[in-house]
Amino acid sequence: MRYDVYDKNLAGFGVRVSKTLVNLGRYPQMPLAAARQRAMNALLEMADGEFKRSTNLQLFAHALDDWYKKDQRQNKSFMQVKNAMELRVRPSLKDFKLSNIEKRVLFA
Repeated sequence: MRYDVYDKNLAGFGVRVSKTLVNLGRYPQMPLAAARQRAMNALLEMADGEFKRSTNLQLFAHALDDWYKKDQRQNKSFMQVKNAMELRVRPSLKDFKLSNIEKRVLFA
């Protein structure tokens, strides 16, 4: 079963509730205005046939896990680093594409 819910302010932007989805971000880390902008960009890419879903390493959360495995496990301070990242960084950036992370996002 699936159904669609459309945004009243942005024609063509909606959510299809089903087993397949495109994750644009999480509220409240991403405000509604930013989600609408990402949705508009995704719709334009889809219309041009250029839209691609994120691969695992394009998302911050997956890149962070990969960094833990490849670069941090051998460090004596690994657990301190991991605990700090999980508490202070992952919650805000986990659903961001690496290519979309900018200084203004980090220091907001």
